[in-house]
Amino acid sequence: MQVFNYQAFGLSIQSALPLPELVSDGHKPPAVLIRLTDLAPFSPGTGETAPYVEAVEGGTLLSWPRIGTFLIRNGNEILVCPAGDVEERVLRVFILGAAMGVLLRQRGQMVLHGSCVDVRGKAVAFIGWKGSGKSTMAAAMCNRGHALLSDDVVPVQFDETGKPHVQPAYPQIKLWPDAMHALGSDPDSCPRVYAGLEKRAQSAESGFTYTPVPLQHVCVLEQGDALELTSLSRKEALTEFMRHSYGMQLGLPLLRAISLPDFFRQAADLAGRVRASRLNRPCDLHRLSAAACLVEEHLEEHFANVSQ
Repeated sequence: MQVFNYQAFGLSIQSALPLPELVSDGHKPPAVLIRLTDLAPFSPGTGETAPYVEAVEGGTLLSWPRIGTFLIRNGNEILVCPAGDVEERVLRVFILGAAMGVLLRQRGQMVLHGSCVDVRGKAVAFIGWKGSGKSTMAAAMCNRGHALLSDDVVPVQFDETGKPHVQPAYPQIKLWPDAMHALGSDPDSCPRVYAGLEKRAQSAESGFTYTPVPLQHVCVLEQGDALELTSLSRKEALTEFMRHSYGMQLGLPLLRAISLPDFFRQAADLAGRVRASRLNRPCDLHRLSAAACLVEEHLEEHFANVSQ
């Protein structure tokens, strides 16, 4: 059977499925295996956005009725059982999103649900609820010359000194056509993430950081009438980091499969190590550049204070 070797999220990955979004790399022994299996699919409900989640021995089971079942085990294996005639592009979205988020969590990393860019060698993450504009803000920052680090899954790894770093994911960002128009891109030049979904997969190969970057700042995105950026206290930051982690996103069954003390400790450590702010911005996409400028000004002030 043909296998494919990649590098993403700081890991060498060997997959039975082609994952063209990732960077090919066959030079290292695989740390993660992605395999097809004949796991009996679960169908506990309907829809595609609310998965069935179960903590099982050694791992976590995720299942979507029209997508498939994914068994993530021991931080080094994702078993995939596709549902019916699910499109391969759809399957890849769930492997590289929710399943990978769970696997990274199993490996002891703090996993934020957001997007992240490299600003002068410092990682800046955007987190928030679905539809808050995480990918859009990251793309707006990339439009201003900054490099993409990750979209959707932001893996944070603490080094031996306790300093948090973001591992680069893969050079692609998913955007809605109206956001692409506002940023000066042509949606028709990019493929749909999958058939039936207007969201597009935009390559970021020309502006992507391939090495880990220290995490310095996290912006929590919210919609508001006026464009405003305010600093968060450590307690407020802790709440937001826990709220927007993949552990919380997928519910209590996933939390039972991880070490809760480690989860809370990492969130607290992160809140003590990085600066956090809340960015309120209007829905008007024409103000994206102004929002990105406001973030840059805030970062310049912070970076100047840190260097003094």
